[in-house]
Amino acid sequence: MRSTSASSAPAARKPAAKERVLEAAYELFSGQSTTSVGVEAIVARSGVAKGSFYKHFASKDDLVVAFLHLWDERWTHAWLIPEVTKRARAPDQQLLALFDVLDDWFHATGFAGCPPLRELLSSAPGSRVHAAAAEVLANLRAFIERLASQAHLHRRTTFARAWDVLLMGSIVAAVEGDGTAARHAKRAATLILSGWQRAALRAPK
Repeated sequence: MRSTSASSAPAARKPAAKERVLEAAYELFSGQSTTSVGVEAIVARSGVAKGSFYKHFASKDDLVVAFLHLWDERWTHAWLIPEVTKRARAPDQQLLALFDVLDDWFHATGFAGCPPLRELLSSAPGSRVHAAAAEVLANLRAFIERLASQAHLHRRTTFARAWDVLLMGSIVAAVEGDGTAARHAKRAATLILSGWQRAALRAPK
């Protein structure tokens, strides 16, 4: 068999300019408000020319929206949901496992809060950024509602809203410095879940 030398091996693909800009934005926006990160900082981190930046993202808002969608893909769908389903098999236990996963996240190096929640609070209602942030948070509620359905809970949309309030509240408390926020929220969630399960048993079939 003919050996392959380093010189004949295919070179690693250099990320396209758009991909480099988005990755730079992901690194910077994940740790701080998008309003505090200028286009110049993103251009410097990505190594692309400013003209190339605007070729792919007509405005900073376009980039923020793209970042929020990437966050949803990586954080919600590629990390949070698989991690929850790995930790528990029964849907009611997966609902509670959400708080265990958040607790790990709160204690991870570099934890800086939830960018979609941050953007929802800081952007103007009706703006594209506000709508994108709300969409990402709604995707998490949809996952909660799906688990509630699998757990045969009634008024699943209302339940998902209540559960989401506990999750979002624990994130805010963790950013404030409460390292036990997810554990406190889980205790409250356990009581809520128990009440909802009792209500489901009493409901007419």
